[in-house]
Amino acid sequence: MVPFGVVTLMCVYGALLGGCAGGDSSVTQSAGAALPPATILRGVIIGSSLMIGAFVGKLVILRTSSTVFQHLLDALMLCSGISLLLAAFTT
Repeated sequence: MVPFGVVTLMCVYGALLGGCAGGDSSVTQSAGAALPPATILRGVIIGSSLMIGAFVGKLVILRTSSTVFQHLLDALMLCSGISLLLAAFTT
């Protein structure tokens, strides 16, 4: 278990970026025996795209300052909140 302050510091400087892509690939590998080959191929393509996106995103994030990164996170949270509210009121 990593303390919250350490996680925040590590996320700002990129140590934990891309961790979910590795977890996704391990879940895909553990469920591979029960899936048809076409589904496994699609999963490999999607997983590879996620991993490549995580590495490219990490390179971009590491080149930005921590202030710009915080503003990007705030903007993303704002857009996510607005889309959730829109989805809640239109259904």
